[in-house]
Amino acid sequence: MKDGADNGLFSMIYYFNFGQPHDKKCKGQDAAVTEVLEVLKQSTDTCEILGRVDSRTVGLLDPNDPRKGIYVQYGDGDRCTSGDNPMLVGKPRQTRFNIHCAPKQDDFR
Repeated sequence: MKDGADNGLFSMIYYFNFGQPHDKKCKGQDAAVTEVLEVLKQSTDTCEILGRVDSRTVGLLDPNDPRKGIYVQYGDGDRCTSGDNPMLVGKPRQTRFNIHCAPKQDDFR
């Protein structure tokens, strides 16, 4: 799966795959979730690993109500070097997907 924001010149593109590494390597390594810099619609070698497959955890969004959905989290990513929260500098990046269940099947259309 590929997703991201594009301003026409520079883009940060996010690649992720549930269950196994996606087909885009970052720094020569496999990853479940990566952030890649694109310039003029071309991927560059500038990337960050945001989570690895072997660190995946899965759980319920609400242990008291499994109908609400699940989360899938990947950890052990590249270490944060800067950002808005100084408490995260030096800590490994992680990504969490919250997957909410619709109240009824017809809501998925």
